[in-house]
Amino acid sequence: METVGFIGIGTMGIRMAARLLQAGYPLRAYDVLPEALSNVEALGAVACYSPREAAQGSDVMITIVPNSNDVEDAVLGTGGIIEGTHPGQIYIDMSSASPSSSSSSRLAPGSLCPGRLTAPKDKGGTSDTLRRHSPAVPVPGMSTVTAKA
Repeated sequence: METVGFIGIGTMGIRMAARLLQAGYPLRAYDVLPEALSNVEALGAVACYSPREAAQGSDVMITIVPNSNDVEDAVLGTGGIIEGTHPGQIYIDMSSASPSSSSSSRLAPGSLCPGRLTAPKDKGGTSDTLRRHSPAVPVPGMSTVTAKA
């Protein structure tokens, strides 16, 4: 079963993280608030101390943070997901940020994460990414980036 990295253990994030854990997915979690991290750790997640650390051991990365600035910090900031990503890793942004303003949309072709999927609108070949990971990605309407193989 794929290991899921999860960034953002707030009101919505804790519920989603709990469901992934209940479904048997190994979960590596990070949050800027130590109390939130402790809460998800108590449910069985591995506590990580940066988005990079969560990404280093995960097959799928999920962010669910309040706004575009938080997405950018989690993905592209110091200690961000992009520093710990690896070939074949999937990134899913489920944040409140607009898909067009999120970090995932600004990763240029040829960068570490060149592919982009905005489900359910994308009807192209990258939709296979969502289908392949659909058990770990139960919510439609999220943007996804696949790390370069």
